[in-house]
Amino acid sequence: MMSLEDRASGVSREPLSKFVCTIGPSSSSLPALESLLEAGMSVALIKSCLMSTDEILQTVRDIREAVNMYSAQINRAYPLALALEIKGQTIHTGQLFEGGTIEIPEGSNLILTTNEDWKSKGSSEKVFIGCPQKMDYLDQGTEINIDNGEILLNVDYIMGEERRHSNILIVAKLQNKLVDENIENIVKQADAIILVRDALSVEMSGERIVSVMDNICSMCKKLGKPVLLEGGVLSSMSSGKDPSLLEVQDVVTCQRIGFDGFVLGDVTANGSNPAKCLKEIVSICCQAESSSWQSHSFHKLVTPTAKPIDPAQAIALSVVETASRIAAAAVVVITTSGASARLISRYLPRMPVIAVTSHSRVARQLAIWKTVLPYHYVAPEVKDWQTNIDLRLQAGIDLGKSKSIVQPGDPLVLLSNSRPGTGFTNTMRVFYASQADPWLNITSEFINQPVYKPEQNSTGDVVQQCPYLLQAACVSSDEKASEPEIII
Repeated sequence: MMSLEDRASGVSREPLSKFVCTIGPSSSSLPALESLLEAGMSVALIKSCLMSTDEILQTVRDIREAVNMYSAQINRAYPLALALEIKGQTIHTGQLFEGGTIEIPEGSNLILTTNEDWKSKGSSEKVFIGCPQKMDYLDQGTEINIDNGEILLNVDYIMGEERRHSNILIVAKLQNKLVDENIENIVKQADAIILVRDALSVEMSGERIVSVMDNICSMCKKLGKPVLLEGGVLSSMSSGKDPSLLEVQDVVTCQRIGFDGFVLGDVTANGSNPAKCLKEIVSICCQAESSSWQSHSFHKLVTPTAKPIDPAQAIALSVVETASRIAAAAVVVITTSGASARLISRYLPRMPVIAVTSHSRVARQLAIWKTVLPYHYVAPEVKDWQTNIDLRLQAGIDLGKSKSIVQPGDPLVLLSNSRPGTGFTNTMRVFYASQADPWLNITSEFINQPVYKPEQNSTGDVVQQCPYLLQAACVSSDEKASEPEIII
């Protein structure tokens, strides 16, 4: 058992930060992918602008095959998230009737339709648009720019059934000076943020970039959104060199500013040793995290207000405070949708949050949240509710033990459901890990449950969730303040 002083000063065995690896020629083979998984890759990033649709789908198949192979090796499902970088799309209107021109007075109504019958019959009342997927994300009050931004439309109402892609996360990439004017709106709309530092350096001074980095991190922490840094991260390792002192210091500084993780670009896509680079940044972050808890940020987030906070947030805050006061080795939370784990992560815990879920998609998407260590629980449910809860908590503890996060005698904070379903994660307990295994009073017939089930290695769901794969991206980098990525 570690003392409070030892735990506060010791180097973490498991990184709390997240690591996105760009997949390219150097990292697309099965052995290279397995090496990255072993080194701690959280998200595999595919850049659609560099590949054809067939190449993208084949890369997805290879990544999933590598995940299945590595999962079988470690005897548990490895929850790797898959990100696809895409360009934002422009809205192309159809032709006007007989090639004429129209005038749209301010305050008038205009119908935008995806019905191809109107493709060449546009009028001042109705105009065709050739981007049906764009309609999926419109809501009342959404603003739309047409005619190269000369005309601003405000959505009044939407006719017909919309198709929503609610099972994917949208990650915004911020890479030019326009983000400085729209930071708050972008952070509110996106599920996570990636700041491309080297792209910003083309249009901003160094001093301004530092200010923007600090503002974005503060905004993301306030709204509970993950924020990652891309650009110039251990770039010298692309040629096989060891990182310089300045590069190491840069990673530590960015981690202390408030970034939740890093996006490795050319060093993993085209570098001479992608796995070595990933291991290096994992080691740096483990060292930095052991001595850089941002207590000022935590107290800023929990400053008392006149308004009562949401009960779920109050529970998450209590979990983090309790875990910090008793120097818990880990927090183990049972979650259905992932919301409880995300809330706990928002309050900057100093220890890993082991999130146990029976949904593979939830486990994969939690991989982008700092401190969260997702665990995909695949064993069948048992009839007794409390036994079912204890089995899942035990699975989380076992994961902590296998990663040397939890040792016998370590205090643990457990958060579980009071009843089945989403929204009932409200029961907090404090336990000490025992020398015996299992530590819970579980009937022996339930101990040896399956812990790994290979996922289907197909790409049909990727195409279904991401119809943009079938369309050409046609927006240049200077037309948008951010480029979306999709986490699946």
